[in-house]
Amino acid sequence: MLHLEAVTCAASDPERLAAFWAAVLGREPVGERSGVLLPGSVTQVGLRFVAEEAPRVAENPTHLHLTSAEPGDQERTVARLLA
Repeated sequence: MLHLEAVTCAASDPERLAAFWAAVLGREPVGERSGVLLPGSVTQVGLRFVAEEAPRVAENPTHLHLTSAEPGDQERTVARLLA
């Protein structure tokens, strides 16, 4: 049986991007030889951030759609991230 472990995102500063998403998702970053992994779970895919040396020639087309169980959860998350 296959399992999707992580979506990999190239970034000029993978540690900073991983720290941002770790705060958003409440996950602990795990350093790897190739970058930083935010492990997933049974219901959530992991995110892996790796260094990209080439200059960006266009915007990253990846969009992560986040959902909340109820509006109050989303409001608390936004308030926590803006604090």
